[in-house]
Amino acid sequence: MNEAVTIVPAERRDLPAVAALAPAIWQYAYGKILSQEQIGYMLKMMYAQEVLQADFDRGVKFRLIKSGEETVGFFSFFEYGDDHTTIKLDKLYLLPAYHGRGIGSMALRHLAECASDAGYGKLRLNVNKNNLRAIAAYTRNGFKKKESVKNDIGSGFFMDDFIMEKKLM
Repeated sequence: MNEAVTIVPAERRDLPAVAALAPAIWQYAYGKILSQEQIGYMLKMMYAQEVLQADFDRGVKFRLIKSGEETVGFFSFFEYGDDHTTIKLDKLYLLPAYHGRGIGSMALRHLAECASDAGYGKLRLNVNKNNLRAIAAYTRNGFKKKESVKNDIGSGFFMDDFIMEKKLM
């Protein structure tokens, strides 16, 4: 785990690696927040190969977080809204063994720099209201809570989130 951490663009062929990381990361992130039924439902809804491929094909950009040659996390993002000013961070997940090292902050800085260089003025994300570690990390990185939303995702499940935003310089 002393290898250099890098962020690299993901190709379509890398999507199975993203899907393979999700279950362990989600158990750590959401095991005490969501029911096992909801975690299973959401993993299928968001990480099935055909879903990841459809996201990729519609322009969602994926990045792999690597320690040496090992993929230890990932994030994805896309242009949000019609005004071409906002990038939405859709996913940002890291294996638990890599938490607390500033890697998530590195990923957020990377995204902010890329978005700013491309002319975007804002980053936006949704975060589960009970995911206190993530909320604290986003707050440390300059994100502010903008609103509270509760979205029905089917099968009796909801995503109960804060929308957070960060203005880019």
